[in-house]
Amino acid sequence: MNYADRYCGVRIAGNQGRYNSRYRDFTFAGGDCTNFVSQVLADREAGGIPTDSAWRYRDGTATAAWVQADAFVRHMLITGRVVCLKRGKWQEVKDIARELLPGDIITL
Repeated sequence: MNYADRYCGVRIAGNQGRYNSRYRDFTFAGGDCTNFVSQVLADREAGGIPTDSAWRYRDGTATAAWVQADAFVRHMLITGRVVCLKRGKWQEVKDIARELLPGDIITL
């Protein structure tokens, strides 16, 4: 959570702002949300979860699972790194929100 608090935000004028300059900003390449979640999980200042060939960032290049929400969810479920607590429309899943903790990931 400290990593997320420190680096959440947009990059302003190059590397200015709160964005972690060790990572490429994918905002204008379709969005940056999944890239940021991946950073929070894998960066050495954060979760430190080991990456693999399908989920990684290196030298400005990222795999689909690192930056694309659907690929990220599929990869994390297949590798057993996450569990799905509930799936469905808001009315079907809203009660599970009481079980979530700070740092839990919600995907659509």
